[in-house]
Amino acid sequence: MKRLRILVVAGIFAAGGSAFAQKQKQPAPQHPLDALDSEIGRLAKPGTAPAPAPAADSSKETEKLQDTIQHMTEELVQKSDAIRALEDENEKLRQALRLRFGGNKAGLPPVPIPNRELLESVLGEPAPFQERRETAGKSSGAESYTVVDEWGRSPEVAKSLSGDVASLIGLAIAVAPGTPEAEVRQLGEDLRKNYEAYDNINIEVFDDVEAARAFAKNGKSDPNHRVMSISKFKHSGRDSVTMYRDGRPVNGL
Repeated sequence: MKRLRILVVAGIFAAGGSAFAQKQKQPAPQHPLDALDSEIGRLAKPGTAPAPAPAADSSKETEKLQDTIQHMTEELVQKSDAIRALEDENEKLRQALRLRFGGNKAGLPPVPIPNRELLESVLGEPAPFQERRETAGKSSGAESYTVVDEWGRSPEVAKSLSGDVASLIGLAIAVAPGTPEAEVRQLGEDLRKNYEAYDNINIEVFDDVEAARAFAKNGKSDPNHRVMSISKFKHSGRDSVTMYRDGRPVNGL
């Protein structure tokens, strides 16, 4: 019995010692700044940074991005084509409207019409320039070219206006690709003679129809397709016909 009491007391001391040891081992709560500093130190140790993504994962992400870009490019092309188709259809409708009512001085019939103001504004617009083929020089060796755009005022119109109004002929024209320089030069001489009566001349010649159209639209010359410029300005005294090759002037006529 005495031995049993000794074992029980020993067990109590052992349990108490174990609880005391566990209580001693439990760390004291850290200040938030100390915890942050400790975490930064842990991350700074070698081997604690997150492992880089495997090369296979990076390759998959790159493929996904490429597929997305390709899909967006295809959509952009489709939308651009759709816009061009709508623009073409819109212009056809405008032309049909001009043909139907443009020659009628009374205009649209005096009845209620949806979007009447819009239709009347279309009828009031100048008709788009119609490109045409022409020739210059003698009939036996006439040079053929395409007039892409034309602007200015004739000497007769200039005289009919009050004040010192100068006449002007402006042309954006195209010759066939590969036209020999000798023929282009002859065309320049013939055009200069044809418009001798004008005070001002501004004629730009290209060996590509699209380049001539771009010049007519935004006034910028494509040096890769500009082959000749014919200029005459009354007030400055300039009067020249200049040939171009690879974007550089080669000689004046």
